[in-house]
Amino acid sequence: MKNLFHHISAAAFVSVFLFVSSATGAAENKVSHEVYLERANALIRSYQHFAAAMALRQAIRLSDDKYPSIYMRLAILYYGLGMIPDAIAAGEKAVALSPQTKWYKFDLAKFYLVDKRYQQAKEQLLALLQIDPGFTLAFIYLGEVYLSLGQKNMAWACLQWADKLGQDGDLLRQKLQMTGGRPPLAGPETLSQGQPTYFRFIKVENRQDADAVLKQIANGKSFENLEMELQNSKTIHADFGQISAPELDEDVADKLAPVRAFAPPVVVQTGSDYRIMQKILPFDRAAWARLEVGAGGKPVATSVLAADGPLPASPPSASISVSNQTEVVSSISALPTAGRAAPQMEPPATPKASPSVVALDATETKADESSVAQTIETWRDHWQNAETDLYLACYSKAFTPAKGASLDDWRAGRVRSLETPSMMEINLSDIRITLRGANQASATFRQDYSSDRMSDRVIKTLSLRREDGGWKIIKEVVEKTL
Repeated sequence: MKNLFHHISAAAFVSVFLFVSSATGAAENKVSHEVYLERANALIRSYQHFAAAMALRQAIRLSDDKYPSIYMRLAILYYGLGMIPDAIAAGEKAVALSPQTKWYKFDLAKFYLVDKRYQQAKEQLLALLQIDPGFTLAFIYLGEVYLSLGQKNMAWACLQWADKLGQDGDLLRQKLQMTGGRPPLAGPETLSQGQPTYFRFIKVENRQDADAVLKQIANGKSFENLEMELQNSKTIHADFGQISAPELDEDVADKLAPVRAFAPPVVVQTGSDYRIMQKILPFDRAAWARLEVGAGGKPVATSVLAADGPLPASPPSASISVSNQTEVVSSISALPTAGRAAPQMEPPATPKASPSVVALDATETKADESSVAQTIETWRDHWQNAETDLYLACYSKAFTPAKGASLDDWRAGRVRSLETPSMMEINLSDIRITLRGANQASATFRQDYSSDRMSDRVIKTLSLRREDGGWKIIKEVVEKTL
């Protein structure tokens, strides 16, 4: 009996021990993926990117596919390392787990575009625009995809939408002006006939914040740029969404009824908060498919990845509660313009000769301008992706650094600048290229730089010289800080 008691006690002890161990193990597994996420962050800060990728893979293994954001973080890390197939595989997993997350689709489309998988890039961007037709950068990238596919008229159509939404697509415009094509006759309003209008909005806590956001939009910031920036803002708390016209409070709907689609946004007070609202048009996938056929392209697929499910007739809206005391507090006529009117999209006239500029054949001029524009885009891509050697290779060995610095010191400084941030985004707009003879050129543009450490906006001029069959930067000058 005594031995039996000891056996029972021992068995009970083992059972309790196993239960506690199991519970402890479960608790450890529950938080372990977060530990690996923190480890990945620390490794990225110390430039150990391959080790960071391993840490993210371990976090994925322990999180049981519950967090698609980890897959996308890994995809972006792979993309920065130039491991494009791996970036695509991780990005596809993130999109499969969260098919309605527009940023995942956007990033995956970029990966496909870099890998020259244009049809897949197009499919992701079209699905994204079905979710959010106010995502202006998607139209710019879709235009680049169509241009790569040789469908210039459809690229013009994308530029039309981007212009309407106030996004600078000057680099795409320059490419189109050089390669030809023309905008399709059916513009955004025609394509959206019969569809209910709706509004995209940014919700903030007070009128001062609303005015600050409105000013940024007037200065050229897109809604999605602001969404990225304000997510981590310590001064302005903002939420983003969409709402269809029928869902608006009756009072608000009546006041906003005269507003035309793509007109400058207005500020609306909704109870205790404020919303910057802009009327836009839905993206009709079927109408776009008909436009593509009419423009001489192949029909657009009417279905997206299987994980996405059937496409809605119009994007899902995010309902907002609007009190009866809601009032439009900014008169429409007094608002600054959110974006310039769409310019006449015609090929530029052949430049006239001047005493200081040698006249070139029109065909050669277009080709040279195109190659300069491509050089600038390549320079920007290498910079944004922190591809140090490729970035520095864009500069001539005869490059003259500003402020009298030596070339070796300048190179060392640029290496530090590229390696310090864990992410960078560089946007170039209003690019103006001037050819000076057959072997000299300059390009002036607005440069918007942001990273996890700083951001700035400047007007910059690059002077370039033809070397070894290509263009190299020989001088770089910041003309003005904005």
